[in-house]
Amino acid sequence: MYVRFIAPEQTWSLRHRVLRPHQTLAECDYAGDRDPRNFHLGTFIEEVLVSIGTFHAEANAMLPATKPYRLRGMATDPELRSRGSGSALVSFGVQHLRSTGGDLLWFHARSGAIGFYRKLGFDLHGDVFNVPGLGEHHLMFKRLDSEV
Repeated sequence: MYVRFIAPEQTWSLRHRVLRPHQTLAECDYAGDRDPRNFHLGTFIEEVLVSIGTFHAEANAMLPATKPYRLRGMATDPELRSRGSGSALVSFGVQHLRSTGGDLLWFHARSGAIGFYRKLGFDLHGDVFNVPGLGEHHLMFKRLDSEV
């Protein structure tokens, strides 16, 4: 298993299948995907892409930071979950952000994913909210200016 940087279009299939099956594949091309400050990661088992995540340079008014990033479109093939591919991807992303001066990683997590992110050291902020068509979400974050 290994994690590497991938092109935006390599995320679309898993985004569509896992996160947004009600949308077209073209709608899985997020605004900002090609911004040079942003990057995409994929975890591969052998040569099969099993997990994806996109990291956008984006602030959140509720979480002040100097160089914040937002994790978007995090997905793992449902048939290949619980093998560490998602954890490996997030850990790689956190280390990359730290090495480039990133000081905050935040995202909107689906309720069912809270335990996964808590195990990786992320905290909740605020109350649960509903994203129309996607269900309950929580704002989660991790300060990157420490090793904790």
